[in-house]
Amino acid sequence: MNASKKRSYSGALLAGLVILTKSTKVIAALKVLKFGKPLITLISMLVSAVLYGIWLGPWFGVGLVLMIFVHEMGHVIALRLKGMETPGPVFIPFLGAAIFVPAFKDRDTEAFVGYGGPLLGSIGALACFAAWYWTGQKSEILLLVSYVGIFINIFNLIPISPLDGGRITQAVGTWFKYIGLAILLAYTVFARQPSLLIIWVLVLDGFDGLTLWLRPAIAGFLGLMMAIFMALGYSGQPWWLDIFDCVLVSLFVVMFLSKDMVRSKKGEQEEVGDRPYPPQGIRMKWLAYYLGLAVLLSGVIVLQGQFLPDKVKGNTEQTTSTPTLIQ
Repeated sequence: MNASKKRSYSGALLAGLVILTKSTKVIAALKVLKFGKPLITLISMLVSAVLYGIWLGPWFGVGLVLMIFVHEMGHVIALRLKGMETPGPVFIPFLGAAIFVPAFKDRDTEAFVGYGGPLLGSIGALACFAAWYWTGQKSEILLLVSYVGIFINIFNLIPISPLDGGRITQAVGTWFKYIGLAILLAYTVFARQPSLLIIWVLVLDGFDGLTLWLRPAIAGFLGLMMAIFMALGYSGQPWWLDIFDCVLVSLFVVMFLSKDMVRSKKGEQEEVGDRPYPPQGIRMKWLAYYLGLAVLLSGVIVLQGQFLPDKVKGNTEQTTSTPTLIQ
């Protein structure tokens, strides 16, 4: 494979990982959309594929959108199995995709729906990996799409809300979210990607009952730090996407301010969820399902790393240690 082709694959992989750090759950948390008919899903998929393709290359752009689609359809199928109707996912370029659901009345149902995305998404990514192997390991794009697909699902298994891992482990115990914070902190330090701070801002929404004005203050500080690091060149994405991320964080700050204005007028803290935990047997079941999938995906992504092109490996290591611009 020639050098220009290797650089193309390298940029595609690294850019895909940068996109993923925003999580497919960010736009869902904003709840700014309430539609998603099949035509909307199709059109938004096509628009996202075209825009990703311009930046990452057409085949990788299509593959990334399909991996996100399969993941989100896992949630849709799980919801319908539980008797809850929901439209298909709506794709938002450079944010992922969103589905909109009513509040879950019990922890077991939330865990079931949360598990559906990583489960089906992992099956889709593993299918790409198998196709790459069975075709004589000649199609590097299949390998890279599978690799990013596995990463999408393993990242979403971090046990903290609103990521899928948080939705699954909330049926086991609230202490899991502190493990999730530790994992997210370790990954943030390892990746050194400023846009990861968006996830930290998003995570704040899951901590009910914080002191008034504390969440918007923390969110604003994280947004400021993100903008400074981006301005210093510690961003692995185009400048216009840096601006987009800063605007996104600003929207979250406004959202937290609005929430606290309402709380201040009421003179009370936010209500903390008091849903009862399921029986011990069900809790252990979800713990086993969660750990089983997490261990499986961890093993697969380590295995896939051995087959990635050398140029991709080298640039991946560089991205985690020094500022790198992906163009």
